[in-house]
Amino acid sequence: MSTDERSDSSTNTVLVVIGVVVGVLLLVVLACGALGFLAFRAAGTVVAPMVQAAQEMEDGASAAEEFLQALSEGKVDVAYKSTTPAFQANQTPEQFKAFLDKNPLLTDKFAARNQNAPNAAAAAGRMTIPYTLSRDGFGLMDLTIHLVDDEGEWKVDALTVP
Repeated sequence: MSTDERSDSSTNTVLVVIGVVVGVLLLVVLACGALGFLAFRAAGTVVAPMVQAAQEMEDGASAAEEFLQALSEGKVDVAYKSTTPAFQANQTPEQFKAFLDKNPLLTDKFAARNQNAPNAAAAAGRMTIPYTLSRDGFGLMDLTIHLVDDEGEWKVDALTVP
């Protein structure tokens, strides 16, 4: 065998080895990409409900804050309109105003509101958010706002004052 034939044979062998190595590396990269895609897709199905639940908690908390803000600004009618039809069926505007008269911290624009968010709970379109209202010299008041998702909008369904 001449040196040229050995050189051609060595070159072919090297090219075959390089081709096999590149092919194996390409298969490894494709397999990793497929596994990454599947992992990302699986994570999305797990994370999406958690993100939706967090958004619902935020929306409910905003509705509760808007309700309390309306009360503190003396906009009792606005606050009453942000309640559910069931709330309104059980309590007339006059009864609601009488309830507020018995609990003046609810309408006190200087009362501090502390939302106890870690104690908030939501399930199946219902949410409860506990609050503590306070004002120097006037004591403390615990309050729980019960909200219901009414056709995509969170509304106050009940107020609990111990």
